[in-house]
Amino acid sequence: MRVYRGASGEAVVDVTDEGPGVAPDQLERLAAPFFRADEARSSETGGAGLGLAIAQAIAEAHGGRLEFANRTPRGFSAKLTLPGK
Repeated sequence: MRVYRGASGEAVVDVTDEGPGVAPDQLERLAAPFFRADEARSSETGGAGLGLAIAQAIAEAHGGRLEFANRTPRGFSAKLTLPGK
């Protein structure tokens, strides 16, 4: 995890990993309510599929954004950006 101040003074939190990433067709749906990238997961095995949808709504309510991207050659990144004062 990296926390820093962006070029325009915005606060940025960037969380990355070196795992397999997310399938490209699932990447744009990650923050959709109730979406689960892992089809084997269900509410019985844990989670409601709302965490990223809530995080995105909070970011947007504060004038920010939540972005997801695969990293090359491996990995994934979730970046939260909030406007500075």
